[in-house]
Amino acid sequence: MTVVAAIVTRDGSWMGADSLAADADIGAITASPKVGKFGNLLIGFSGNWKAGQTMFDMASKAHLPTMKQLLDNFQTDVKEWNFLFVEAGKIYEVDEDLAILEMPSEKGISFGAIGSGAQPALGALYVSHEDEGSLMRALEASAEFSATVRGPFRIVGL
Repeated sequence: MTVVAAIVTRDGSWMGADSLAADADIGAITASPKVGKFGNLLIGFSGNWKAGQTMFDMASKAHLPTMKQLLDNFQTDVKEWNFLFVEAGKIYEVDEDLAILEMPSEKGISFGAIGSGAQPALGALYVSHEDEGSLMRALEASAEFSATVRGPFRIVGL
């Protein structure tokens, strides 16, 4: 239960996430990040923490990792996870069957979101998608309109 959102503009790329670790019965703020910068790659995860932490561990050990390299070597037996990647000015969503979906770009601007708070974040990014500030407002909108999203928010950029 989370939100991870990303935006790519001509001025840069940013990805952000909330800090809630939750299941159906309980939620707590965590210091463990759901987004990270690894070389020229931004990665975020929603759903299963083990899958996300496995991906972060692989990415941190690789020298200048690529999305393809990481996904080719990613193995887990856990279910119910999604990744969001920003690589070379493009945003990709990957789900547990390892299908890769590229988010559309219009006039050099692209945005995407995953997790239980994705809908309000995508709506906010549709309306305003200029910069890192737009991403923060989208994360805040997600927390306002989703019971499963809470700050503080962490944003990483390229």
